[in-house]
Amino acid sequence: MASIPETAFQSGMDQAYSYSNIGFGMLGLALSRAADKPFMQLVEEKIFQPLGMTNSFFIVPEAKLPHLAVGMESNGMGEVHEGAAAEHAGRGYKVPNGGIYSTPNDLMKFMHAIMGYSDLLTPESRSAMITGQTPEGNYGYGLSLFEDDQISTAGHGGSVAGYTCYMLFDKESQYGVILMRNYNRGQTNLGRASRELIQELKSK
Repeated sequence: MASIPETAFQSGMDQAYSYSNIGFGMLGLALSRAADKPFMQLVEEKIFQPLGMTNSFFIVPEAKLPHLAVGMESNGMGEVHEGAAAEHAGRGYKVPNGGIYSTPNDLMKFMHAIMGYSDLLTPESRSAMITGQTPEGNYGYGLSLFEDDQISTAGHGGSVAGYTCYMLFDKESQYGVILMRNYNRGQTNLGRASRELIQELKSK
């Protein structure tokens, strides 16, 4: 929070797009102050609980730790080690940027809400999330989701130490794909694999 006064815009609004984890961190702080509640509590009350996401956590409960996949990391030189243990107890300022522990079934519930199978979001909010708001053209960024008009998809990927994930759905066919991996790198590009899976499903 002390760094916020020293933070500046990279460009003017509507001039260029640049992904910013710091921007999401500041948004999380603003939401927390406006609601007078911790950000994690807001997400649990406004998203996890209404959608029945009972296996999604910012900090994994001790009783759930035995069921957590061990997150592995590679240094790119053939050495592999457990890389996530230090983050299980919390991630501080990185929380509003993501870093939620979840399961494919819980992410499916979240994706269904974005697709419109829930009253969690208004039609206006859904549209703003899945429609590009940036000046790139066919491939833009909505309110937290990447949009690709060429294949009509919206989604987002993410990673923390030891884990990577990608969630993507097709706005026309309503096919959705969720890929999760307990490894920080690998030969498979999860974003590309998600798009290829959706294209394969649509071709059936």
